[in-house]
Amino acid sequence: GIYKQDGQHDRAIATYEKAIAQNPKDSTAPLALAHVLHDRGDKSGAEKYFEKALPLIKADAEKEQVLRTLMQLSLDLKKWDQAKKHHRSLVTRAKGSF
Repeated sequence: GIYKQDGQHDRAIATYEKAIAQNPKDSTAPLALAHVLHDRGDKSGAEKYFEKALPLIKADAEKEQVLRTLMQLSLDLKKWDQAKKHHRSLVTRAKGSF
C-alpha cells in the first residue's frame, strides 16, 4: 500500500514478497504485488503473481477480474495457449454467456 502510493516500488515489492512468505494462503499480497509489477510494465512478473493469487481468491467478481487480466497478459506476452485457457475459464464461469 503506502510504499506503492509514495512511488517506492522496490520497497513495496520487498514488503509484498515478505508478506507472501509469511502468509502464503492469502491472496492479498500476491495480488498487490502483481498490480505493482503490472504498473511497472513487468508483464511476466505480474502474470506470475496473478497466477499465484488466482486459486486463493474467494470472491467471484475478483476471480473473474484476475482471469480477464491474465487473459490480456497472455495475449500481450503472445502466450496463446494460456490466453485460450483463461478465456475458457471465463466462458465456463459465465455458463457460456461471455
